[in-house]
Amino acid sequence: MAAEMKLWLDKESGKYNLAGKLGGAFATEVYVHGGADIAIQGILVHLLCLGMMTYSGGGAMGNPVIHMGPVAIAGKLESFEQVFQTYGQRMAQCMVNTLSQNT
Repeated sequence: MAAEMKLWLDKESGKYNLAGKLGGAFATEVYVHGGADIAIQGILVHLLCLGMMTYSGGGAMGNPVIHMGPVAIAGKLESFEQVFQTYGQRMAQCMVNTLSQNT
């Protein structure tokens, strides 16, 4: 994960009441198998330690399957736009579903 992101998670995120909030992660990498999965895992662990709920639709949401978070290849970002939009829409729907269950 980028040093700036890790620093924010380690030092700044504690200033916000993030416990119970829904969070997720995404990443870009320079080439396939470039470590974005490890970066996403690290971010998700931080979010969990902050008490956040983390989103993963996995295979339950159909194609495209997005287990931990979407990944894009640098230099080809436009070709990954749809998967990122799908992830955001699914995460938003998860939040709507969660809120409607609690009312």
